[in-house]
Amino acid sequence: MLVTYLEASRELCETDSILFGAALAVCRIIGAKLPVAGRATQKSSAIPAWRKRIEDRIAKARALIGRLTSFRLGNNRPRIMRTVRMAFAGTTISLFQPDITQKLTELIDDLKQKIAAWGKRIRRFSERSRRFNQNRLFQSDQKRLYKSLERPEVCGAGPGPDQADTVAFWRGLWSEPVNHSEGPWMEVVASQSASVTPMDPVTITPENVAEAVRRAPNWKSPGVDGLHHYWLKGFVTEFGTLCARKYLMMPNDYDVRPFPHRMNWLRLGTGDAAPQATDQLPCIEAAMDLPVVVDSDDDEMVSHELEQMRCILEETILETRSMPLENRPRLSRIPLSERNRAVVRALNPMLVTYLEASRDLCETDLVLFGATVAACRIIGAKLPY
Repeated sequence: MLVTYLEASRELCETDSILFGAALAVCRIIGAKLPVAGRATQKSSAIPAWRKRIEDRIAKARALIGRLTSFRLGNNRPRIMRTVRMAFAGTTISLFQPDITQKLTELIDDLKQKIAAWGKRIRRFSERSRRFNQNRLFQSDQKRLYKSLERPEVCGAGPGPDQADTVAFWRGLWSEPVNHSEGPWMEVVASQSASVTPMDPVTITPENVAEAVRRAPNWKSPGVDGLHHYWLKGFVTEFGTLCARKYLMMPNDYDVRPFPHRMNWLRLGTGDAAPQATDQLPCIEAAMDLPVVVDSDDDEMVSHELEQMRCILEETILETRSMPLENRPRLSRIPLSERNRAVVRALNPMLVTYLEASRDLCETDLVLFGATVAACRIIGAKLPY
């Protein structure tokens, strides 16, 4: 019977609707139970069974407290009397003995303490479950964990605080001299620590950095700049080229705190000594010989595709240059296919001009992020703009 409908369908959506209608008709013919509205499969409750049981106990205890209080105030209705008798069942307490009011008060207080204990048990179990799930998520997918810990920013609708008042407030807290009374124990500790040998300076070699980057997961928890390790591995050629140059130009008080995960790329020297450019040349020259793979044997086609890549790279870098860190889109992972790797390798030599013109680490990071967005656009990856 479906042949007529399927032959008349003009697109895949209409064919899907016909098949769904046929399935619904079969369910009605055989008498299967169908939901009135909503999805056919109901989502299971997110509340665990242990919590439901404890909440049921709390609800029953609160209802019993209400009826006991009503009986203590003089309500002798049959339903109330029946509930009170059930509450004192198994004991020698009679409802007509002289101290029944005291017994009711003791029972009500006992129920209130049970409710408080059950509530603390729910909070304790929930906290334990939350820690367990976070630890398990940290082991499996750190990116999802950090995303779940994010909180939406609460922006005020009124005018912002006065800058002069803000500066004066913090200056009054941190810039005013304070006389601290140091106890004698501090002198004892200082004298004992005088003989401690300072720790030897840690030497970070290019091999250490290369090994750390090689073992880093490709798509887990990007840094503040939003760049995953995959892109740093792909663009590591040009970024490593700039290490020696930027370190030689960087002043001693240069602030790189916004980019702590890029520090190892700059601190390639030993101690306070800056690395020499000649130490980096063999690695740089070897890395610059990466092949470019394009699916075409026609030289004109290859040149045309490379020119298109260059135009996209230039437009993207200009677009993302003024984008703040907090406004950068979350870049999704891409398949590690040969074509995608070829696009990254093709963009590598094009970054030389931009990276040579960058004056500080922040601008270098902007260039790398622009190159990453350009690569996503070239390969057709979805960007969450």
